[in-house]
Amino acid sequence: MSAAGQFPMPTFAELQAADRHAFALWLGPQQRVAIERVQLSEGVAMSARHECFLVFFALPAGLLPQQGVYRVIGPQQQEWLLLMTPVQPEPDGRHVLQAVLHREREPQAECRA
Repeated sequence: MSAAGQFPMPTFAELQAADRHAFALWLGPQQRVAIERVQLSEGVAMSARHECFLVFFALPAGLLPQQGVYRVIGPQQQEWLLLMTPVQPEPDGRHVLQAVLHREREPQAECRA
């Protein structure tokens, strides 16, 4: 299996449907920290076949982020490798990481009458 197959990109729909508190950041073996999805915004995709969106995750107090590739654990224990960049902190002081995703849309199931 390729690396892309092991770590697929999340869709806008699955991030939107998930509880905002159901995410974690993998920091190493046996070390995960809970993160909160604080914002999810649609972007402008290059074609109708693609989707583009921004997702922002607030980190626990005291965790200082750097730009890098992070392993994010989703609500069903999915694992996504996301390139994330620090952005403006939340009003409560928590640091925030942002990922911009541009991906091919999932194929739509055909509706047959």
